[in-house]
Amino acid sequence: MLEVKLRLYSALREIAGKGKFIMNVPEGSSVKELIRSLFNQHEEKFRERYGLLFKKDLEYRFLVFVNDNSIYSIDGFETKLKNKDKVDILEPISGG
Repeated sequence: MLEVKLRLYSALREIAGKGKFIMNVPEGSSVKELIRSLFNQHEEKFRERYGLLFKKDLEYRFLVFVNDNSIYSIDGFETKLKNKDKVDILEPISGG
Protein backbone atom coordinates (compact mmCIF):
# COMPACT_ATOMS: atom_id res chain seq x y z
CA MET A 1 0.00 0.00 0.00
CA LEU A 2 1.04 3.57 -0.72
CA GLU A 3 0.58 6.35 1.79
CA VAL A 4 -0.59 9.53 0.04
CA LYS A 5 -0.92 12.91 1.75
CA LEU A 6 -4.22 14.29 0.53
CA ARG A 7 -5.35 17.92 0.80
CA LEU A 8 -8.88 18.89 -0.15
CA TYR A 9 -10.29 22.37 -0.57
CA SER A 10 -13.70 24.04 -0.46
CA ALA A 11 -16.67 21.70 -1.04
CA LEU A 12 -14.42 18.65 -1.14
CA ARG A 13 -13.19 19.43 2.36
CA GLU A 14 -16.81 19.63 3.51
CA ILE A 15 -17.67 16.32 1.86
CA ALA A 16 -14.73 14.48 3.44
CA GLY A 17 -15.13 16.23 6.79
CA LYS A 18 -11.51 17.37 6.86
CA GLY A 19 -9.03 19.11 4.62
CA LYS A 20 -5.84 17.14 5.23
CA PHE A 21 -5.39 13.44 5.80
CA ILE A 22 -3.43 10.37 4.80
CA MET A 23 -5.06 7.99 2.34
CA ASN A 24 -3.76 4.49 1.68
CA VAL A 25 -4.07 3.22 -1.89
CA PRO A 26 -2.73 0.08 -3.60
CA GLU A 27 0.69 0.13 -5.29
CA GLY A 28 0.41 1.36 -8.87
CA SER A 29 -2.70 3.48 -8.23
CA SER A 30 -3.39 6.45 -10.48
CA VAL A 31 -4.85 9.84 -9.62
CA LYS A 32 -8.13 8.69 -11.19
CA GLU A 33 -8.23 5.65 -8.87
CA LEU A 34 -7.50 7.86 -5.86
CA ILE A 35 -10.44 10.14 -6.70
CA ARG A 36 -12.74 7.17 -7.26
CA SER A 37 -11.69 5.72 -3.91
CA LEU A 38 -12.49 9.05 -2.24
CA PHE A 39 -15.86 9.06 -4.02
CA ASN A 40 -16.61 5.51 -2.81
CA GLN A 41 -15.84 6.49 0.79
CA HIS A 42 -18.22 9.47 0.65
CA GLU A 43 -20.59 8.47 -2.16
CA GLU A 44 -23.78 9.83 -0.63
CA LYS A 45 -22.28 13.28 -0.01
CA PHE A 46 -20.71 13.40 -3.47
CA ARG A 47 -24.02 12.57 -5.10
CA GLU A 48 -25.80 15.16 -2.94
CA ARG A 49 -23.29 17.85 -3.95
CA TYR A 50 -22.82 17.02 -7.63
CA GLY A 51 -26.12 15.42 -8.56
CA LEU A 52 -26.45 12.12 -10.34
CA LEU A 53 -23.01 11.83 -11.86
CA PHE A 54 -21.51 8.66 -13.12
CA LYS A 55 -18.26 7.82 -11.36
CA LYS A 56 -16.40 7.69 -14.69
CA ASP A 57 -17.02 11.41 -15.17
CA LEU A 58 -16.44 12.60 -11.62
CA GLU A 59 -12.68 13.15 -11.66
CA TYR A 60 -12.85 15.57 -14.57
CA ARG A 61 -14.58 18.13 -12.33
CA PHE A 62 -11.39 18.77 -10.34
CA LEU A 63 -7.99 20.37 -10.58
CA VAL A 64 -5.34 18.03 -9.24
CA PHE A 65 -1.73 18.62 -8.30
CA VAL A 66 0.81 15.97 -7.33
CA ASN A 67 3.75 17.35 -5.40
CA ASP A 68 2.76 20.87 -6.52
CA ASN A 69 2.75 19.92 -10.23
CA SER A 70 -0.43 19.93 -12.28
CA ILE A 71 -1.29 16.41 -13.38
CA TYR A 72 -1.69 17.82 -16.90
CA SER A 73 2.08 18.36 -16.99
CA ILE A 74 2.56 14.70 -16.05
CA ASP A 75 0.18 11.96 -17.30
CA GLY A 76 -3.19 13.55 -16.54
CA PHE A 77 -5.56 11.42 -14.50
CA GLU A 78 -3.46 8.36 -15.34
CA THR A 79 -0.55 9.81 -13.32
CA LYS A 80 0.80 7.03 -11.12
CA LEU A 81 1.17 7.79 -7.44
CA LYS A 82 4.24 7.06 -5.35
CA ASN A 83 4.57 6.56 -1.62
CA LYS A 84 4.43 9.85 0.33
CA ASP A 85 3.16 11.85 -2.67
CA LYS A 86 1.30 15.02 -1.76
CA VAL A 87 -1.96 15.36 -3.71
CA ASP A 88 -4.06 18.54 -3.75
CA ILE A 89 -7.59 18.33 -5.18
CA LEU A 90 -9.77 21.37 -5.71
CA GLU A 91 -12.69 22.53 -7.79
CA PRO A 92 -12.14 25.16 -10.45
CA ILE A 93 -13.72 28.44 -9.41
CA SER A 94 -15.66 30.53 -11.86
CA GLY A 95 -17.44 33.77 -11.55
CA GLY A 96 -18.15 36.96 -13.26
